[in-house]
Amino acid sequence: MSDAQEPRELRPRIVALEIVTGLALLAISGAVANYAFHLWVGGKSFQAVELFGLSICFLGGCLDPINWIWICLPFTRNLIAESGRFAVAGWIIIGLGWLVFVVGMIGKYAHP
Repeated sequence: MSDAQEPRELRPRIVALEIVTGLALLAISGAVANYAFHLWVGGKSFQAVELFGLSICFLGGCLDPINWIWICLPFTRNLIAESGRFAVAGWIIIGLGWLVFVVGMIGKYAHP
């Protein structure tokens, strides 16, 4: 007997749930970007850059919303669904957002 994990079983996509979740992530992205803009105007540039990075991550999550949320939650990693057409573009956008987030975090702690 081995302890090898079984391969992941892809769940079917539920289009209505993806649309609602994608719109919610888009609204969250806009709210975070608005707050980051107000921080930028207030002179807290590195905190604003950090939040802009998070906003970009939420925006990228809009293109594959169910899988993005399931991968972010620690107890649902094996419940991924079939990816949509734009999933690769979404993950590239999330990667760019993560890079901007890290730059903002490094700047925030390097220049207090």
